[in-house]
Amino acid sequence: MVILSTYIVCCSLVMVKVLATGGLYNAARFKPATQSSDYDPFYAYLGVDGNYDPNAMNGHCQQTKEEPNPWWMVDLCGQFVIEKIQLTNRQDVYAGQQTAYRLRNFYIEIFKTDPRHVANFPNVTGQVCYQQSDPLGPDTFNFTCPVPIVGRYVGIIMRNVTEILHICELEVLVRSFSAEELYFNKVVDTKLTGTPFDTVNVDDQMVCAQTCLLRRSTDFCTAFNWVTSTNSCQLFSVNPFLDLSANLISVPGTYFNIQNLFIGFEPGMKEILLGESTTNVQELCDAPKYRRLEILKSRLDSSKLWLFNRSDVYKERRYYLSQQEPTCRSEEAMATCVLYGGYLAEIEDLDEFNFIKIFVQKFSGFRLILIGATDNAEEEVWRYRTNNTLVPSFLVESRKWGTLANCLYLLDHIGWLAVDDSCYYTYPLFPTRYLCEIPEDDADCN
Repeated sequence: MVILSTYIVCCSLVMVKVLATGGLYNAARFKPATQSSDYDPFYAYLGVDGNYDPNAMNGHCQQTKEEPNPWWMVDLCGQFVIEKIQLTNRQDVYAGQQTAYRLRNFYIEIFKTDPRHVANFPNVTGQVCYQQSDPLGPDTFNFTCPVPIVGRYVGIIMRNVTEILHICELEVLVRSFSAEELYFNKVVDTKLTGTPFDTVNVDDQMVCAQTCLLRRSTDFCTAFNWVTSTNSCQLFSVNPFLDLSANLISVPGTYFNIQNLFIGFEPGMKEILLGESTTNVQELCDAPKYRRLEILKSRLDSSKLWLFNRSDVYKERRYYLSQQEPTCRSEEAMATCVLYGGYLAEIEDLDEFNFIKIFVQKFSGFRLILIGATDNAEEEVWRYRTNNTLVPSFLVESRKWGTLANCLYLLDHIGWLAVDDSCYYTYPLFPTRYLCEIPEDDADCN
């Protein structure tokens, strides 16, 4: 394979453009994945974890719940020329039946942009690489797209059926030009133990990151140790979805970097390495003023990717749905929204409500969503906290739970209408999120 590359470095972001010739390679392994629902513990990332074990009971196959039109999708983190798909189906028997035959009436589709941002998702169609009506058997299959397709998101969707969707591994085989964009988390004075698949000497840490990215196509490099004393770049192929904390040791002058799954974690994935990931304090102080602003803005933008799912733009603003654990504290939620330049969502009319409903229904794992209203001043008179305006009457389905229930939540099983409840919510059977409303402003400071 011949590789010509350029790269751009911005804080923890490394973008590498690669012109490659030669054989096909898998662009999907260890990339962020998501699915329509989670059947614990068969999470979406297990479809790209590099393990082809076809027995789901061994823990390396993804699976949704039984539901209408289930789907699974992987983000390749860049634009690729996709030629083939290799799919390993389940091959185990459950309750006397071959599980493989559940996978039927499915489409393998490719999108240039994230289709979850489209209002009628998942009822959208990408460029179809392969379609099959009959049940797929217990084997590994290779599907060739009718023509090479350029795209970033590769999805499987079963249409017009109510079923369980599962695969044990999916390879997206690509060739030719690609532009790959990945982030790395960095932990200072820390080293990953074990034997790297290669060690090279390079000039600095950013070149080490570039070297790792350029070895993805052959070695699936996802992590590296940078040893400052020797300019040593130790490359690893490890699963970034797993908790590697037991394999980390303290070594002064060594920096451990690992692929950052920047679309956010799903249940079952370990959140690791949230240490310093961009520029240390001294470097920040030494930087010119304009550069400090760039660094701080980059940190804010990066952290938003961890904390929230983001909507499309609606009337010059976006909505950000938190991805935190079930406990929800209203003051902390509002403070977080304010930190990013917004506030807890304030729904003014039916059009805005319908937009928010379409957005939140793309995600699962919660029952309630905190918005920015309270009746603390006058019981059962709901007002928004930032402008003191009344909440539209159509929105509220109050349960009248008294003076201790002074916050308003959208509730799933009544069509996401709003109900009153405690501002400090910890009931595990009703996992909770909060919704920020943040004006869209791409202007740079001068």
